[in-house]
Formats: sequence, C-alpha cells, structure tokens
Amino acid sequence: MDQMSRRLAIGCLGAFACNTSFAEAAETPKPDSKSALTAEPFPIVAFRKDQRKLVGIAATRFAKRFGIKGILEQETNPRCCVWFEIVGRANPGSEGWFFVHHAGGSLCYATDEKQLDAAVTALIACADKRENNGLLPIGISTSFSVNPLT
Repeated sequence: MDQMSRRLAIGCLGAFACNTSFAEAAETPKPDSKSALTAEPFPIVAFRKDQRKLVGIAATRFAKRFGIKGILEQETNPRCCVWFEIVGRANPGSEGWFFVHHAGGSLCYATDEKQLDAAVTALIACADKRENNGLLPIGISTSFSVNPLT
C-alpha cells in the first residue's frame, strides 16, 4: 500500500473511531510505528456458528494471543466484538483478507481458511512489534491491493 493510501485509510477510520479531525488522523504515522493511533481489541471474539470448523481455530488463536476470554458462536455479527468470517471470493477474483479495527470492535473477513489464518498471523506479528503489544493500529489492514477513490 502506498503512503497516500495508508494515510487516507487511517485518516478516515481514525476520524470516525477516535473523534479526531481528519487532518490530525491523516498525519498519523505508519501503522508499524509505535506512535500510531492504536486500540486494544474488543474483549469478545465471535464468529458464525456454521463456520466453526473453518474459523474457530484462527479466532481462538487470536483470542489467546490478546488474552480474550469471551468467544461466541453466533448466527450473525452481534457488534461490539472482534468478528471473524469467511466470505468467499468473487469469480473472477483474488484471495485475501481485510481487517477493520477500532476500539468499539473489529471485523476480519477472509476469502478462505488459509487467508483467515494469514490475517491472524499478520495481526499477531503487528502487535508483537509494538512496545505495548496488546494494541493494534486503528484503521484498515489488508492483503489486497488498495486503490484510493479519487
């Protein structure tokens, strides 16, 4: 992701989630910086009941890493949680994942089980790089290429 796309993504979500101005959020350092806008993951992890076999292992691994005790299997996203879901991919399309994070909850969508595992691995690695390693950058993280809307 180029620097402008990164700033735009962080700025938009940062302004929305942190009640900060877009100008302040857009000047936020890169997500791998220790001073970037961050938040702890919400203390509940949830996923669709019918995806237990596909999502359960990755969601549980995420919960364990961040010390989250609450793990729910739901029919739909209950909000105020870290929600994991496999959504498939468009045909034609590419495999990948994206993670939207803010203090009130997070969404992690992946095209398949392998991509969901890759997302959790990337999020854990990102947290491990930080001084307070229970925090994740506020904003959008993805394995897809990003094309800013201009």
